[in-house]
Amino acid sequence: MEVASNISTFKSRQNMHAQRKNRTLWNVARSMFSLASLPPSFREEPVATAPYQQNRSSHHVLGNIMRYELGFGIKP
Repeated sequence: MEVASNISTFKSRQNMHAQRKNRTLWNVARSMFSLASLPPSFREEPVATAPYQQNRSSHHVLGNIMRYELGFGIKP
């Protein structure tokens, strides 16, 4: 029974990180949409662009290398 409780704790921790990442992406998309002054028909574009931008930008925790570069070993 103790193993099952550890698994559920781990899942809730994973969900917490996923929710934080999704919230961050939505905040970026919302700000991109409001700054661009686009009509509502273009609402999907910032949502698709936000993760692309975050994967292509450097991060100080990773030693100023891009997530893409860390995953694939080459610069985009």
